[in-house]
Amino acid sequence: MRKGIAILQEEQGFTLVEVVVVLVIIGILTAITVPQYTRITNQAKERACAANIKAIETAVMSYSAANAGEYPENVETLLESNYLNEIPKCPLSAAGEDAGYTIDKNNGTVTCNHCDKGNKS
Repeated sequence: MRKGIAILQEEQGFTLVEVVVVLVIIGILTAITVPQYTRITNQAKERACAANIKAIETAVMSYSAANAGEYPENVETLLESNYLNEIPKCPLSAAGEDAGYTIDKNNGTVTCNHCDKGNKS
């Protein structure tokens, strides 16, 4: 009989305290990493938007050089004139929204309506 009791006492497993400690550690790690991931993702979207603006500005300058210094009315004009293959979409815009890039007719400056990025020079 004593042998049977000893076998039951030697069963291996995790105690409730050990499981709770592991869950607390996982929770702490998650609390640290999720905000960092969100911040990095937003930075990447902002940088992609800035790259889109530079691409559109290059197309605006090419259009201006070919059209006696005139700037295009909008981004669609660049697409129709084959200065852009497609209209870039701001990564920060919601699904179904317009591309969000506008061109200032007076000086050719490109700005984004979604993230307030534009030519800083």
